[in-house]
Amino acid sequence: MFKIIYCVICSFIILYAQNNSYHSPENIRLFADYLFCQNDYLRAIEEYKRLENSTASDTLIFKIGYSYLQIKQHNYANKYFDMIERSSSLKSLAVNYNSLNFFLIKDFSSLKNNYRLNSDSDLNDSKKLLLVSSILNENIFPSDEQIFLFDDSDRLFVNDLIIKKKYPDYKSPTVAGILSVIPGAGKVYTKNYTDGLTSFLLTGLFTFLAYDNFRNSHHFRGYIFSFAATGFYLGNIYGSIISAYRYNRNYDEKIITETYDYLKQKNYFIKKVNFCE
Repeated sequence: MFKIIYCVICSFIILYAQNNSYHSPENIRLFADYLFCQNDYLRAIEEYKRLENSTASDTLIFKIGYSYLQIKQHNYANKYFDMIERSSSLKSLAVNYNSLNFFLIKDFSSLKNNYRLNSDSDLNDSKKLLLVSSILNENIFPSDEQIFLFDDSDRLFVNDLIIKKKYPDYKSPTVAGILSVIPGAGKVYTKNYTDGLTSFLLTGLFTFLAYDNFRNSHHFRGYIFSFAATGFYLGNIYGSIISAYRYNRNYDEKIITETYDYLKQKNYFIKKVNFCE
């Protein structure tokens, strides 16, 4: 009986020790790193946070911030990137990722401040992002010296962006309205060819019907078709002006979309994290 009780107690102690080792800081960190490298960022954050008050390090804090950035929890990402000590080898990388964070949420004022307040760090990545942001949002163009911060392929992209912003292919609403004296011409000018043809045909059709009815002494119907022709004619002028504004807005949106797509391919000029190699 004593031997049985002894064996049970020993087994319990062994199982408890094994189970306890599973929750050791080292094993928690290994599991969190595994989740991080599998891009399971939400669960990785949960595991890393279990170590926050015991074995926290700049690397661990950075990984939490980076994980929050990947799941688009930008405020939390900023909080953890800001926690990195200035003396840390990860400080410059954390500041650059903070710049990326501000860029993604379109907080360009904070992006500038982040660069200004951390100018003692290696922030070439942030500076590139800031230059693109200035071109895109403020029409402030970099000097030749600043453009040479970029690699050759990136420099071509930046120069193309500068040209598109300096000399935008806008359509003048005034010109569109004047051209609309000829029904549909204003919309053709704004490359809205289908609407231009429709305006030309409908205005012409109702004008012809009005003329034909007046010519045949059907005055009532002639007035109806005259009002319709006048309405389509005035609508064609107004629509051409609106079409020019719409064209310009689409032009700007296309530039923004193309820029963000390019930057995403380049990881927004920010050095990639290589904790999983």
